[in-house]
Amino acid sequence: MDSPKILIVDDNEDLCIIFKEALEEEGYKISTAVDGKQALAEAKKTHFDLIITDKNMPKMGGIRLVRSIRELDPDTKIVLITGFGGKQSYVKAMELGADEYLSKPLRIGDLKKFVSNIIRSSPVV
Repeated sequence: MDSPKILIVDDNEDLCIIFKEALEEEGYKISTAVDGKQALAEAKKTHFDLIITDKNMPKMGGIRLVRSIRELDPDTKIVLITGFGGKQSYVKAMELGADEYLSKPLRIGDLKKFVSNIIRSSPVV
């Protein structure tokens, strides 16, 4: 079985690198993008099992990316993360098709456990 492919999308490149290295340790194939436009271009070329995206980014934010990914590939799991959360943002994200919504800061151990759980909950294709 191939390793699950995950796309990490955040305009904070340092955070992308930290998440990438931590998840590669777990055996996942990781790609990164610094905004929604770049992420959407990547998703058009490659099927990702999971996309973890920041909500607030330049060019194309996470909410718009969620909508675009849902149109492109309804089976991809999408997790929206933000440092500026609230119940209204959570509801909006879920209505638009996000599978989960997490608040920053995320501890690496929590991220690894969360990703493992969401990948295991995905149907085998």
